[in-house]
Amino acid sequence: AISELPVIWAGAVEPLESVFGPGVRAVFYVNNDPRNGDGIRFAHPRHVFLGHGDSEKPSSYSAVSGMYDQIFVAGQAGADRYADHGVLIPESKFVRVGRPQLAGLIERSTGSGLPERPTVLYAPTWRGGLGDMLLGSLQHGERIVSCLVEAGARVVFRPHPLSYRDAESRVLIGRIDAILAGAAPDHVISQQADAMSVFACMNEADAMVADISSVLSDFLYADKPFAIAVDRTNAAVIEQTRLAQAGLLLWLDEDPREALGRLIGPDDLA
Repeated sequence: AISELPVIWAGAVEPLESVFGPGVRAVFYVNNDPRNGDGIRFAHPRHVFLGHGDSEKPSSYSAVSGMYDQIFVAGQAGADRYADHGVLIPESKFVRVGRPQLAGLIERSTGSGLPERPTVLYAPTWRGGLGDMLLGSLQHGERIVSCLVEAGARVVFRPHPLSYRDAESRVLIGRIDAILAGAAPDHVISQQADAMSVFACMNEADAMVADISSVLSDFLYADKPFAIAVDRTNAAVIEQTRLAQAGLLLWLDEDPREALGRLIGPDDLA
């Protein structure tokens, strides 16, 4: 429905035999799915890894990326991230393409400061399926959102789409929605935010609270203040996160009021 190009659905390894004919010149991979290897085994096309975001998560410097012919990164930091974590990939594989999906989609700040009642986007990532991907703050979301409401902010709550697959996360989402629904009618609960694109939510916001994820990299383009929610167990990760130099750190084992007060106050990190 969204493309004028013909679309072929090959849902298993066998159908790929008929899809990867001699006319296929290049293959683009949009995420880190292990089944990408089913396509890599065909030697004649050029295999290009796009990724679905530019973050400091381990998926953004996985050694598995070395199996592709080319790796598209937003910029030099995207290439450096691999070497910084001991993943040795030839420089010739990296192609710097910027973040073209941001142009025309994210509205940049005018630099006039936050309004008296700012809108804050809370965009926690999903809980993660592996130990080194447990970077989400959703279990602390009630406290974060309550403090934002208490501070007088209007909140847009947009959880990661994968969070709805997890029963515990769905309960947490419901509790946060209940706080917002009971506080004021103009707060944007998860169901309403899900109907918007993540970029539309960013445009709606004057500031953002998020976890270590690609939404930080994208929001940086907007020139608006943001806070990074991070657990002490991930202190080593945040030390390697260059974006941490541009945002406030909201340590999840501390009272979030101070960090959130700075977030919607004078932007001392502008």
